[in-house]
Amino acid sequence: MKRTRPMRGWVAWLFLAVGSAMAGDATNAVLASLDGAATLARRALPAAWTNAVRGDRLEFSDRLRTQARSRAAVQLADLDVLQVNELSEFELLPPRRATARARLDFRLGKMYFLDRTAPRAIEVETGTAVAGIEGTEFHLEVQADGTTLLTVFDGVVTLASAQGVGTPVVVTNRLQGIVAPGQAPRLVPVIDATSIIQWCLYYPGVLDPGELTLPPETTALLAVSVAAYRSGNLLRALDAYPAGRVPSGDGERAYHAGLLLSVGKVAEAEALLAALPEGDAAGRALRTMMAAVQMREGLPPGAPATAGEFLARSYWLQSRFRLREALADARESARRSPGFGFAWARVADLEFGFGQRRPAAEALGKALEASPENAQARALSGFVAAAGGRIADARAEFERALALDGGLGNAWLGRGLCRLQQRDAAGGRADLAIACAREPNRAILHSYLGKAWDDAGDPRRALQELRLAARLDPSDPTPPLYLGLLRQRGDAVNDAVRDLEESVARNDNRRVFRSRLLLDQDLAVRGANLAGVFRDAGLDETSVREAARAVARDQAGHSAHLFLAESFDALRDPTRFNLRYETQWFNELLLANLLAPVGAGVLPQHVSQQEYSRLLEVPRLGLNSSTEYFGDGRVRQLGSQYGTAGPLAWSLDVEYEHHDGVRPNNDLDRLEWYATAKTRVGPDDTALVLTKYQDFSAGDDFQYYSPTNGRPRYRVEEPQHPLAVVGWRHEWQPGVQTLFLGGHLENLQTVTDLQAPQTVVLRANNGAYQTNGMVPFDIDYRWRFEAWTAELNQIFQTERQTTVVGARAQSGDFDVHSLLSNPGSPFDRVPRILASPPALADFREGFSRGAVYAYSTWEVLPDLRLTGGVTADRVRFPDNFRNPPVSSGGAEQSQLGPKAGLVWDLLPSIAVRGMWARSLGGVTFDETFRLEPTQIAGFGQAFRTLASEAVTSSVSAPRFEVAGLGVDLKPWTNTYAGLQFESLQSDVSRTVGVFDYQPRLPDKVSVTKVFAATLPEDFRYTERSVRGTLDRLVGRDWALGLRAGFTRSEFDDGYETLPIPRTRRAAELVSVGGHAVFNHPSGFFARADATWYRQWNLGYGTAPESAGDAFVQGNLYAGWRFARRRVEATLGVLNVTGQDYRLNPLNPYAELPRDRTFYARLRLAF
Repeated sequence: MKRTRPMRGWVAWLFLAVGSAMAGDATNAVLASLDGAATLARRALPAAWTNAVRGDRLEFSDRLRTQARSRAAVQLADLDVLQVNELSEFELLPPRRATARARLDFRLGKMYFLDRTAPRAIEVETGTAVAGIEGTEFHLEVQADGTTLLTVFDGVVTLASAQGVGTPVVVTNRLQGIVAPGQAPRLVPVIDATSIIQWCLYYPGVLDPGELTLPPETTALLAVSVAAYRSGNLLRALDAYPAGRVPSGDGERAYHAGLLLSVGKVAEAEALLAALPEGDAAGRALRTMMAAVQMREGLPPGAPATAGEFLARSYWLQSRFRLREALADARESARRSPGFGFAWARVADLEFGFGQRRPAAEALGKALEASPENAQARALSGFVAAAGGRIADARAEFERALALDGGLGNAWLGRGLCRLQQRDAAGGRADLAIACAREPNRAILHSYLGKAWDDAGDPRRALQELRLAARLDPSDPTPPLYLGLLRQRGDAVNDAVRDLEESVARNDNRRVFRSRLLLDQDLAVRGANLAGVFRDAGLDETSVREAARAVARDQAGHSAHLFLAESFDALRDPTRFNLRYETQWFNELLLANLLAPVGAGVLPQHVSQQEYSRLLEVPRLGLNSSTEYFGDGRVRQLGSQYGTAGPLAWSLDVEYEHHDGVRPNNDLDRLEWYATAKTRVGPDDTALVLTKYQDFSAGDDFQYYSPTNGRPRYRVEEPQHPLAVVGWRHEWQPGVQTLFLGGHLENLQTVTDLQAPQTVVLRANNGAYQTNGMVPFDIDYRWRFEAWTAELNQIFQTERQTTVVGARAQSGDFDVHSLLSNPGSPFDRVPRILASPPALADFREGFSRGAVYAYSTWEVLPDLRLTGGVTADRVRFPDNFRNPPVSSGGAEQSQLGPKAGLVWDLLPSIAVRGMWARSLGGVTFDETFRLEPTQIAGFGQAFRTLASEAVTSSVSAPRFEVAGLGVDLKPWTNTYAGLQFESLQSDVSRTVGVFDYQPRLPDKVSVTKVFAATLPEDFRYTERSVRGTLDRLVGRDWALGLRAGFTRSEFDDGYETLPIPRTRRAAELVSVGGHAVFNHPSGFFARADATWYRQWNLGYGTAPESAGDAFVQGNLYAGWRFARRRVEATLGVLNVTGQDYRLNPLNPYAELPRDRTFYARLRLAF
């Protein structure tokens, strides 16, 4: 039977504390809690039974006996937990085998045993049977006649007769072994496992004593018990109930039944309920609550009439996934009886399930005011505090709950999670193990313990817990999520994909606990993790598509934003000459860091992240590095040092790249340093500070069709020393958040070149332009950009709609210096034709930008999300500061840009994504620092530039119009296909510097002169592409993929005032390739890929580009991952055939090796 309530408690019990391995007479066992009464007989005085108290240590030959209405638990070393029911007795004995650590002689009663030690480390025997434990969970009952019944819930137990009768049997999952006195062991299937362990289940209080009809004499007799009940202490209420008393009326029968349920005495409670009239309100309330706890099918309860009935139906509605109705009934129960503490605790529980911390805290205050000893409410208060990041306060609340009820499972769970947060890993796991033993059928508890074992570096125990969790609740998405991530770290990548897909498919099964909004957030988390494993399996494009859908599901969640940032980072040009993906990368990274809670681990740029429950993320220090070496002289190093300490998280990220180059003056040195810190300011506020330092020095790294076209003396320097931004996030309630980003931007760019061709336009005697040509000059050019930026972004997220509105303002200056000198032929032969120097400019020009935007995504159908939006954008900037000879003066561009998009999960195997948008680009990296969405449905809508700067040079305020349509398919199991079309258009109107050459002015007296002047230019770059992929996971280790793409890029350029035809050129690029990836659980991996390219260039006349090119490049990689991916070493050969190529940069492409190249990479993660 599945548990249906988050954060529910149970009756207290005993346990043995974690200790070292048992040896000699020392067992290292501690009696930690006791509900009711128990007696202890020490081996020194075996006939003297004394009252047991919490904290007693148990030694070999000690005996423990529980009394009526009492329960106990015992924890051995290595997190073995023994839970004992009432009227049970056992003796702790020395082991018979040297390899064992202890022996349990269980003589009478019932126990539930969770064993995680080595096989047969604990020996169990009864008067009639001997059990060999193989690391398992089982229930053991010894009846009064000596018959032994052993039921296995997980693992294997070998059960034999103590008298040697018959053959031993092997008891496995959902089987029961029976050994009667003098008989051979036999096996029977378990039909109803819940009935066996129902004494372990938690039945909450639902009756309001004020609604019970009790005679005055009964009221007086039960005054102490009822007072304890009203205070929230069910155990004390039962203890105060007169022993041996037979209830005298219906009200007392119902009250007594409720108390008995609180300690799992279901049979006795049902007997009392059977004596109640059919229409008794209290009886109906208890039966409804029991149906909810036991997940019994049947007719819905009738219309409630009392506070108790409303409260009970609230539990029943939750068990049927109707959370909002359940909350409404809980509120009605509290309204009808404002002093009913259990009702207010229930309201708080459900509010917390909706993520509403403030209403939950308010309801908790009322619950604790009415019922100050309600351990369940205390535990919930701890979870509320933990959700607000107050771990110390949370632990104090859990401690209070345990003081009230030492057997409350959620209190152990909460304290265990807090101890993990406080770096007490062993203590945290011990508490989680107790929680698992206390409620053995709650799958989520085993999932948490499995994750804790995974973090401790014990995948065997982690896998055991997660597999058990999956069996206990086949509909719970948490076990396959953690199993998938565990298997990913164990290099079983294909199995990890399947597990995470199962987690995604099961996501809505948690609707019994979570609101629709929180379920969408959960689904986004699972999708982002699935995207990461897709990438590990070599399904790169499939991974990006999955992440895009994850962002569409939850635009206010950080996980999918983070993975998209990692995906865009992989597409960035390492030379930083092609800036197409810079805006999308940094925007997604900023959103991820602002939206994430402190300690979620997203600050490091060079650490691939995974998402778990926040309380399972243990604060730690981390160090990651990656070093790549290429045989052509390129070296790339990445490093991140990060950590959390209390409310503070930080990351220091450095990236260095050196490239010798593959042609003259093709070298590059780049150093980027990011320092990021984030702190929690209050329960709803976090602050972020980010600084960036950059040193960039390069020669001519532009792409050319022919490498001989490069400029041998071109140099560029671009330092940023440093820039800084701050961010703030305030969460008003789940889904409603305010983000702020502000800071100082700074950049300096210096360009020098010798004999660089500059445009010269020739005028006729009448002053009209005739033609143009090129004359070489030496260039010394630099510009410094300084600006302040501020943006306010508001997110409104409901169960069916997400709205993002915001405004951005930027203001600053460009300081520009430009000197052109040493003219070449023919000007060098004509005296006084040029000024001296020919062109000199020093000026400061203002920059400003303002934008307001609104986006809204509606879930119009359960699987169809439509997005609409608009941005009003205006930018003022220097008219000509990039194209020497530069000149002062300003320009302005503005645009009203509409947006539209859709994500439609048409079928589980078919998803459709589409978008269309217009936007206005920025001037420099002002475009990068923004919170406004840069992508819709996984398609980019904002860019620094689209066309390669080798074609257009740098541009300011381009106008973009983009459209995209994608179909994501899963036609068969383990098969993934995608077809995607994109249309990108960039329009630029700009002023460029030229030299104005007029042989003789109209007055026929002036000498011939060449002046620095400007010329208006406009161009349109259009790119249309279609890409298709087909990937398949084969077996456990292999992934195979095919991909094909076609891109047509067009460039239409002209000068309105020049009487020359516009330049119209096009390039078409076809690529067809495939790959095979092998990932073995041992850590060995390999990859082979090959791609055929064919390019046609149109409109180039007799220029070399007209020839196009066709070539094949193939790559081979192999490597090994060690120590659960803490170390990864890769060797490879790139461009195996050694074939060079010539590609026109009019088509975008990633730089490829031009010869056979050795490759090596070493990754470290600690």
